[in-house]
Amino acid sequence: MFLLFSLIVSSQIALAQSEPETITGKLVSLNEKGRNKILIITTEDGEEKEFLLNSRVPIEVHAKSDESMLVDGFFVKGIVNRPNQEALMGKSFVVYPELKGRLPVGTFVKAPRKPGRSVNDHFISGEITGRGPDPDYADFERLLVTLSGKNTAPILMKKNIPVSISLSNDKYIKPGSLVTVEGTPQRNGQLTITEVTIATDEKFTPEDFR
Repeated sequence: MFLLFSLIVSSQIALAQSEPETITGKLVSLNEKGRNKILIITTEDGEEKEFLLNSRVPIEVHAKSDESMLVDGFFVKGIVNRPNQEALMGKSFVVYPELKGRLPVGTFVKAPRKPGRSVNDHFISGEITGRGPDPDYADFERLLVTLSGKNTAPILMKKNIPVSISLSNDKYIKPGSLVTVEGTPQRNGQLTITEVTIATDEKFTPEDFR
């Protein structure tokens, strides 16, 4: 009985240690140090935190946008709801306009469960290859996302659907920008950084990336 209890407690501790942690704050600085980068932010509590980012940590710069960025040729990632086998309802999209040439192969996978997320939600990615009025639903547009080859997913989307842009160039950021740091806590108390997202208030149009 004691052994079973110990195993349960150990499993719970290991699970807690491996659960992702999110830290948000305002950007103080982001500077290069050899092949790495040093990120310094100030949290809501006024605490200054410093993170060492190796070259494998993705740093994405996000800008708010709108449906005007959902144009042919751009690579997009999105969250869609699949209420049945016949329909995909768009919920939000992130456009990657800097990707050129041979784009990554598209994907369509079920989103992992988390509080507030529908069990029917899926992650989708691919190249936008069409957009226009939906012939069956007057209140919706149809966005075509090509996953691979001729495998294309038609997605229904309402007006004013949330759209943002993801950029890799940090020239658009400035001190005070909102920063989100994702990481996994380790046994030694350190945080292994897995992703950094920095918000910018810059405005963009499709022509900026043509």
